[in-house]
Amino acid sequence: RRNATSVSTALTVLDNPFFDKRMKLTAINYLAKYNTKPVVKCLRKTLRTEVDSGVKQKAMRALGRIGDITALPELQAQTGKVASRARTMIAYKNGLQEHYVPMVATKAFTKRTRHDEVRLSALSTKESKELTIALMRDSKSKDLYTRPLQKLECGNNKFVLAGNVTKDKLFGTQELNQPSIPLQVLVTNDCPNTVSMAYSVLLHPVPGTNELQINLVSMRGDIHYTGVMRPNGKEWSFNLATAKDAILPAIKAEGSFNEVSGDLAFKEFMSATQLVVEAQKTPKKTRIKK
Repeated sequence: RRNATSVSTALTVLDNPFFDKRMKLTAINYLAKYNTKPVVKCLRKTLRTEVDSGVKQKAMRALGRIGDITALPELQAQTGKVASRARTMIAYKNGLQEHYVPMVATKAFTKRTRHDEVRLSALSTKESKELTIALMRDSKSKDLYTRPLQKLECGNNKFVLAGNVTKDKLFGTQELNQPSIPLQVLVTNDCPNTVSMAYSVLLHPVPGTNELQINLVSMRGDIHYTGVMRPNGKEWSFNLATAKDAILPAIKAEGSFNEVSGDLAFKEFMSATQLVVEAQKTPKKTRIKK
């Protein structure tokens, strides 16, 4: 009942022109967790009638997170990176053959690169229960990505792969045959026990091949990691590398995914220990001849 009252209050704030920008942004932050018809309708109306660009961008991000296909007409009328990201998220969530994320160049990772190994491990029953509660706290209604599956650790950084709560596997045949967002990568904090979104894992078939393109896209819509999945019977091999434009250390990841069992395994997963920035060339000083 408390949630229903809070949603109703947030909808009133967003729909009323007399409330200021700060309150509207707060309302959108709250509404983005609710995939319901009244919420989607109000956010769509905001894109049509709001004059403040900051509020409109926040509404676009919320619609992208919710993924309701009915919001596409309003998003098609918007320009810019935020609108493009929202359209992409909706297209992938609904299996639409459009708005594909492009292939990007990647950073080189050699055997001489100083690195840490990334560890993949199963969640204990206690960890799974605690993370499920944290995920449900963050996504209060119909967000499907509330099933913690496996954890990744690299140094002091801890991540969790979260999947579709209605499925027993990481992803299945349907997700492999069309654009999809089968997984999300979450950052975990032990104290307090909270989670926050780091990346959405976007898959789509590469036209003219039997391969799939993988992209890990940040909440701001930037491609941070990219790679390819290749089939070998029911087993899929994959690789990942850091996007060249991402301000992140280079990684090298190779692994496999079993379509039948749903098992994900890494053959090799390393991350450079530091960000290598190309040295800036200092122009030579020239002497003026007397």
